[in-house]
Amino acid sequence: MNRRWIFVALIVFFLLLLASCSPQGGKGEPGIPTAIRSTPARSAPAILPAISIPALGVTAPVKDVSWKPQLVEGKLVDVWDVPDDVVGHLHGTAWLGGAGNIVLTAHHNRGKKFFAGLDGLKKGDEILLWDEAGKRYGYRVERKLILPETGVGKEERREHARYAAPGGEDRLTLISCWPSWSNTHRVVVVALPER
Repeated sequence: MNRRWIFVALIVFFLLLLASCSPQGGKGEPGIPTAIRSTPARSAPAILPAISIPALGVTAPVKDVSWKPQLVEGKLVDVWDVPDDVVGHLHGTAWLGGAGNIVLTAHHNRGKKFFAGLDGLKKGDEILLWDEAGKRYGYRVERKLILPETGVGKEERREHARYAAPGGEDRLTLISCWPSWSNTHRVVVVALPER
C-alpha cells in the first residue's frame, strides 16, 4: 500500500473524525463508567492484543481498524472506523515490535468510552500493550496535546494529522475527541517506549 495514500487517509481521519463522534454523547459526565474499570493489569489480559492504562483503570482489547467510505457534504470520502467496543489500531501505522508510530483511537463519550479521561493523563503515566502472543510492551506518557478541530483551517488540520502519521520515532499515540460535551477538539497523548 502506498505510504502517501496512507498519509492522505490519516489527514482525512483528522478532518472527519468529528463526524464519528457523538456531539452530546457524554452529556458532560466526567469519569469512566464503572463497567469498564478494572484493576491495573500487569499480566496479559484474556483477550489479545490489548491495552491497559493503569492511571485510568482501563484495560481493553485492541483491533486493527481501517477506513470506510462515507458521504460527507455530498462527497464520498474515507473515514476511519472508530469502534465502540474496542480500542482501534489505525491500519498502516506501526505495530508492536516494529519501528514507527503506533496509533490507537477510541471513543471517550460513546460505546464503552475506553478513552474517557485521556485528557487527565500526566507525563510519566504508564501505558501497557500486549501483542497477539501475550508479550508485554511498556510506554510512558511524554506529552499530551489538546488540538482544536472545529473552526480551524485545512493547514492547521494537516499539521495536527502528523500525530497519526505511521513513520517517525518509535512511539505510541492515543487519539480521541474532546471534550465530552462537544467534541470540538482532539486529545492526543504521545508515549515513548520504556527503556
